[in-house]
Amino acid sequence: MDQRLKTLIGVAAAVHAFFAWRAAQNEHPPVAGPYFYRLMEVGSTNVPVASVFFDRERVLLCLWPDGRIIWSTNVVEFQVDGVPRLYPEGGSPYFEAHVPPERVEAFLHAVATNEAWLKLDLKGGLFPLDDPSPLKLNLETKSWRLFLEPGIDFRTADKSLMESYAKPPLGLGEFIAAYTNIMSGLERLIPDIGGTDVSVRFRIVAKPVRPDRGKERR
Repeated sequence: MDQRLKTLIGVAAAVHAFFAWRAAQNEHPPVAGPYFYRLMEVGSTNVPVASVFFDRERVLLCLWPDGRIIWSTNVVEFQVDGVPRLYPEGGSPYFEAHVPPERVEAFLHAVATNEAWLKLDLKGGLFPLDDPSPLKLNLETKSWRLFLEPGIDFRTADKSLMESYAKPPLGLGEFIAAYTNIMSGLERLIPDIGGTDVSVRFRIVAKPVRPDRGKERR
C-alpha cells in the first residue's frame, strides 16, 4: 500500500478513535461486556435489520424490515500507486427510499444461510476485530444477529493488510467472500435512481451480548 495512503489512514484512524472513545464513555451501559452496537434513528424505536456506520455522524447505510432504506453517497478519494481510489465516508446528506420488503427478507436469508457466518455461532454472533477506528456492521433480526467491526473495506484492502484480520474459525478467503456477500447485497438494495434527500440523525446504543445469543441461529 502506498505510504502516503497509510499515513492518511493512520491520521484518520487516530481522529476517529478519539471521538469513538469519547462517545463510548457516554453510550456504554453500566454492565460487563462484550457489546454489540445498535444504530438507531433519533426519535424512533424501530430497530433496523442492517446498518453500516463509523459513528453516529458518519452512517453509510441503514435498512429497516419494511424496506425503508437510508444511505450516504459521500466518499473520499486517495491516490494509490497513482491510481485514484474511492472509499466510502458516510455522513449527511442522506437519501431515503423504499425497497420491497421481500427483497429485504431475501437478503437476510442469504446472510443467515452463508456457511462462513454460521461458524460465528461459537462467538455468539459477535465478531469484533482489533482496529482503532472500526467500521461497524450490524445485522439484527428477531432470531439472530451478526455484528462485525471490520475496520476496513475488505473488498479494496491490500491482502497483506487483511491477513491479520481473519482468524479461526474463518480463513481469510472465506471471510472476504462472506463480507463481500453482505456489502454487495446491501448495495444492491440501494435504488440506482431516485431517493429523497432527508434530514435524519442517528444514535448508537451499546448492548451487552447474551452468552447464548449465537445458539438462536441454529
